[in-house]
Formats: sequence, structure tokens, C-alpha cells
Amino acid sequence: MRNDNNPHILGLLAQEIFFVEDNVLLVEGQEDVVFFKRVEATVGRLNGTLFGWGVGGADNMERIATVLKELGFAKVVGILDANKTDVARALSAAFPNYHFFAIPANDVRTKAAVTAKAEVKGLLNDANDAVRPEYVDELRRLFEAANRFLGA
Repeated sequence: MRNDNNPHILGLLAQEIFFVEDNVLLVEGQEDVVFFKRVEATVGRLNGTLFGWGVGGADNMERIATVLKELGFAKVVGILDANKTDVARALSAAFPNYHFFAIPANDVRTKAAVTAKAEVKGLLNDANDAVRPEYVDELRRLFEAANRFLGA
């Protein structure tokens, strides 16, 4: 599974899933993992273990559920935002032995509106993930200096 913007999806915390017998809770993302603890303080605890730092977005939930199914997990619950109710229904149909639902709000926490931001040019070119040519020489010098410092 390639997900360059969410490398933690299968990181160390997510790998702890291999040491859980069952009762896995899948949530969309990092904020859900953090803030569902606050939700539980009000409405009661979910009797399961949260998967890592979330699945990296609702669109990844099917992939992670598939992996868990193939590993033999029997009790998995997926929690999605209200604006992903259709995804929850589709997952329920695709995984009839698991339980998926959408919370009654579009996110786990209220977020202020964000104004449009100007484009930010990064080191990598979006088109092909190559380093932009105008940065290559300076990056080489920076890496060489860092390597000298590290003794490599």
C-alpha cells in the first residue's frame, strides 16, 4: 500500500495490532485517535484497541480492513465521519462480519474555516516526485556538509 503522505499508517504503533487478539477499532485519522478518548469520557468507552494513528483517511479503511480480515481478525469496528456515511455502508456490505458506522458529525472536532493559501513550492516536483533542478546543487552541498559532520 503506497501512501506517501501518511507513512505512519503501517508504522510502529500500527504494528502493535499484531499483538492484539481482536476488538480492533479503525478510525479515519490521527485526530480521531486523539479526540475519541475525549468522546469516550462523555459517552462511555469503546471496548477495543485503536489501530495505530488511524487508517490515513476514509479511503484507506477498506485496505486496512482487508488486511485485518486476511490476518483472521473477527471483531473489527470502523468509525467514519458523517460525510462518509456512504463509505460506511459500502464497507458494511463488503465486510458483513465487521461493524462500520458514521458518527453524527462531519468530523470528530469542530474546525475553523481555512482561508485559501498560496502555493508552496517544495523540493520535490509534484508531477514526478523528482527534486527540482534549481535545488540539486545546493542540496548536494548541504548533504555533504551534514555527512562530514556525521563522519560518514
